Amino acid sequence: MIERTSDPGLIAQTVALHLAGLAGVARLTAGAGAEAATYYAGGKTLGVVVRQDLVRLHIVVLELPLVGVAERVRETVQRALRALGAERPVEVVVEDVELDQLPLSLPPRIEPHIEPIITRTI
Repeated sequence: MIERTSDPGLIAQTVALHLAGLAGVARLTAGAGAEAATYYAGGKTLGVVVRQDLVRLHIVVLELPLVGVAERVRETVQRALRALGAERPVEVVVEDVELDQLPLSLPPRIEPHIEPIITRTI
């Protein structure tokens, strides 16, 4: 077991390792605009922002539904944080979707049968 840590660099690197290869996640990303990263002596981890009050992840996804992928990411990261003794809320920001990795067609949507309403004007 890893000793309890509050080191943002260690937390960010551990989180990134846990997300590598996670189903539905293409990669971590720096995001749009200001770079989303954790900076530490000797480097930075893109896509993982470690703060005292939360960890925010910026990801590119490979599959739908987005909510399912985001929840899988959140749960995985919470387990990693718990193992580090660094528990805090986790926010997941889906920055993009790898469209070329999605199926060419989505399953047909089943619409409920609704009887038409017929009105007459006299």
